[in-house]
Amino acid sequence: RRPRHGVVVCCDLLDMPPVPGASFVRGDFQSKAVQDKVRSMLPRGQADVVLSDMAPNTTGSKEQDHDMILDLCMSALSFAEK
Repeated sequence: RRPRHGVVVCCDLLDMPPVPGASFVRGDFQSKAVQDKVRSMLPRGQADVVLSDMAPNTTGSKEQDHDMILDLCMSALSFAEK
């Protein structure tokens, strides 16, 4: 059975102001423990939508920065596919 209202779970490395109606997990989304915590807050442990604005701290090296961005994108994709 689907909930009547959507569930919003926010995750960030830093504290953030509360978002009405949303739950918050502080931590590194690439951590399995943090992903498990987020998943535990979702109905049936699955998300209908995964929206990410994750961005790494840049180093100034285009190649290294590109690789770090791809790692974050792949982390969100992998989470969404499970």
